[in-house]
Amino acid sequence: MKKINIENLIIILIILIVPISIYGNLFENDLFFDIKTGESILKYGIDFKDHFSFHQNLIYLYHHWFYDIVIFFIYKIFKYNGIRIFFVLINSLFGFIYFNALNKYSPNKIFSAIITLFILIITNYAFQSRVQSITYILFFLEIIYLNKLYAQGKKKDIFILSTISILILNLHMPLWILFVILLLPYLFEATLYLIHNRKSELKKESLIEKTKNYKITIICFLIILFTGLITPLKLNSYTFFIKVLKSNSYSFISEMQKTILFYHYWVWIILLIFIILTYSKLLRIKIRDFMLVIGLFVFSLLANRNVIYFLIVCPFIIIKSIEYEKISNTNLIKKIKCMLNNSHKTIIKIFSIVFISIIYIFNIKINFINITKKINDAYPDKTVLYIKKNLDYKNIKQYNDFNYGSYLEFYNIPVFIDSRAEVYVKNFNGGKDIVSDYLKTNDMKSYKEVFKKYKFNYAIVETNSNINYYLSINTNWKLIFKEKGFRLYKKIQ
Repeated sequence: MKKINIENLIIILIILIVPISIYGNLFENDLFFDIKTGESILKYGIDFKDHFSFHQNLIYLYHHWFYDIVIFFIYKIFKYNGIRIFFVLINSLFGFIYFNALNKYSPNKIFSAIITLFILIITNYAFQSRVQSITYILFFLEIIYLNKLYAQGKKKDIFILSTISILILNLHMPLWILFVILLLPYLFEATLYLIHNRKSELKKESLIEKTKNYKITIICFLIILFTGLITPLKLNSYTFFIKVLKSNSYSFISEMQKTILFYHYWVWIILLIFIILTYSKLLRIKIRDFMLVIGLFVFSLLANRNVIYFLIVCPFIIIKSIEYEKISNTNLIKKIKCMLNNSHKTIIKIFSIVFISIIYIFNIKINFINITKKINDAYPDKTVLYIKKNLDYKNIKQYNDFNYGSYLEFYNIPVFIDSRAEVYVKNFNGGKDIVSDYLKTNDMKSYKEVFKKYKFNYAIVETNSNINYYLSINTNWKLIFKEKGFRLYKKIQ
């Protein structure tokens, strides 16, 4: 009988089981409109029309059309638990890819597994039931294959990078421009090497890596630029980002707001480690890696949702660039090696297996049992049933909040607004500034103007919202149904 390799068992537990334990308990709002959009695409095709709100002639770009179709089929066949399993596997796949990438540079498997576990934990907030969970993996694969291309210059890596580019373009088009931006540090170093006297010997500690593959890196960049055309979304892959920059209508969305790094302490810790190791000359840092770290740090300052890219890429660059021989000769490392004799190693391994298994057993119930009930408790489930049973729901004009609009349209109830922000921004939808009107409903003086403008005859609101208070004291509106967390009002005059 073969002896079980405890190290490999720990690694398997980390990569396959930990994502189940740390995965979020509820689905994101986006899931509901993603499922309905997939269904709509199969029915109408990519017609660039919104089919879910009561507003007329709104433009919708279908910017993650391929993902929407995939998630619709998963839900249709396997329901909510199928979607949860799918994203747990996505998270595990990320862990597996990250571990293998680290293991090519780190001193041993256990070290790679520990760093992978650390990354899984600090980034788990971002790996939710959204298309971003897939694109994070694709962006990390981009970094891996860019390094391979720069080091080896194989043409197959251009093909792989082009394929990743096309996947991101059709899975999550607004982020495709970031794929191009991540190429720039490699293009910059390749250009510097082209300008540099290539015949002269570059010193080992030079910021520019001596390579024969600078030309193929430049060619790769040009090819990737043209992959932006390989989509049914026409030229929107090139113009979408410009429209976003011109619009200030996303500021009310928490993930789009300016980053407060005080709350993202891991960014500072990782950046500090990078600075200390660089200053101590313990990193073989190249200009492309330095630009990536600094560039992604600046990028993370722009919006909350950008922090994840720094948390994924920067630790990988640190592990890839460490001079392990120098570190292993330091007194601190020698002392740690003396402490970790064979008996201590065995105890640590056994403890790791027991600890991870307990987390798994405890959390598996939370994440998979009564999942439909958990979703219904978080959204106006009973109110939706009341509307569908008692009202002419397809012809009413109902006010609703941004956060649960997609849940209403999942049940074919036309909405005022939902979390597809760009549908309601005039730069994208053909000229209707619905987002601005929605934001006015938080003000007692202006909400009546908005209600009059859109001729609302019903309103579904959250109990603890301002608009609930406004309607409760307005004699023109009557409370007709309530459930925990939500109220349904009807206009009576």
